[in-house]
Amino acid sequence: MVVYADSQALHRGSGNNGLASGLEIKEPEANDELTREKEAFMATIVARYTHIWLERSKNQLGTTVKGGVDDLDLVIQTLEECGFPRNRFYIHCDGALFGGMLPFLHQASQVTFKKPIDSVTISGHKFVGCPMPCGVQMVRKDHIKVVSRDVEYIASRDVTIMGSRNGLTPVFLWHALSRKGYNGLKKEVEKCVQNARYLKDRLSEVGVGVVSLCEI
Repeated sequence: MVVYADSQALHRGSGNNGLASGLEIKEPEANDELTREKEAFMATIVARYTHIWLERSKNQLGTTVKGGVDDLDLVIQTLEECGFPRNRFYIHCDGALFGGMLPFLHQASQVTFKKPIDSVTISGHKFVGCPMPCGVQMVRKDHIKVVSRDVEYIASRDVTIMGSRNGLTPVFLWHALSRKGYNGLKKEVEKCVQNARYLKDRLSEVGVGVVSLCEI
């Protein structure tokens, strides 16, 4: 998960969080002499709030390789408690590997646009099993408008960042999803969790410490 938070919101919310400074926050100009001073000020802000994030994320491994899944609800709660209004943060949920598994895991935080998130990505070549790199990105319409442009030669409006896209990868993704279906994906998740549970038990037997993160 990636969270972009506006420093101005931290400054405005400092009255409720014990943070005070006379330095006005503004976007620095090129070669701005105040840039270093601003960076130093922001470093103190980060230091003050680091303990909050560490305390609330200490049980998360936080990597795809190790199976960590961030607690979306806790991230949103922490942003609100730190004084960030909705228009001062951007949450991107990177569901590259586990995005296809989360709907089947009871303890996982639900990812939905009913919550104040801005975009979600899921890879098709990871858990879904497509033979070539591909994926899906879902973004709120307000953000899409920023990058969309009218393209004359297709007489349409293009909403992709690169201005083009591979037409074959969506076919592979559609085929994989159609072949497996909802029940097929669910069975694969169950098999993955069973394998992980088996490995956890065998490691525990030989004295290797392990952590169980989720259950079906």
